[in-house]
Order: sequence, then structure tokens, then C-alpha cells
Amino acid sequence: MTVAVLQRLRDGRPDEAVDLLETRLDGVIIDFVACYRQLEVSKRDQFDLQLLRMARDYRAKHPHKWPGHPEMEWNLNEAFALLEQTGN
Repeated sequence: MTVAVLQRLRDGRPDEAVDLLETRLDGVIIDFVACYRQLEVSKRDQFDLQLLRMARDYRAKHPHKWPGHPEMEWNLNEAFALLEQTGN
């Protein structure tokens, strides 16, 4: 992933580099929340969801669309709903 981003930047294709990073961010958000939900409730309190809040705020300012993949947007909305469910 890093090499692909760097190559696009060096080739003068910054929009493609940003798109790769945006896609990766969405994947990390979805994976984190899936893992978080697998934890025992007692262990969830040990996690600070600040990074998830930061990602939600970033996405609010810079939406990343998934044309042809509505499940990705649904998964992201579900991930961010975790913040509301936990009072964050």
C-alpha cells in the first residue's frame, strides 16, 4: 500500500494516492469496529475511541464515496454508530 501511494505521488497522480489512503482508512475503521465488537464487554472499557471519533469527524469533512458498493457506506455508518452507542 505504501509503495503504491508513494509511486502515485511521484508520478504526479496525487488524487489517486489520496483515494488509496481514503480506501485504506475506511477499511481500518470497519476492521477496528468489528474487532471491538468481538471483545468482552468488560474489556471494551479499556479502549479509548478517540481515534474513531477523529476518523468520524474527518469523514464528515471529507466524505469518501463507494460507487457500486453501498455495503461499504453502510458498514462505515454502522462503525460510527458505535460512538453513539457508547456515549462518545
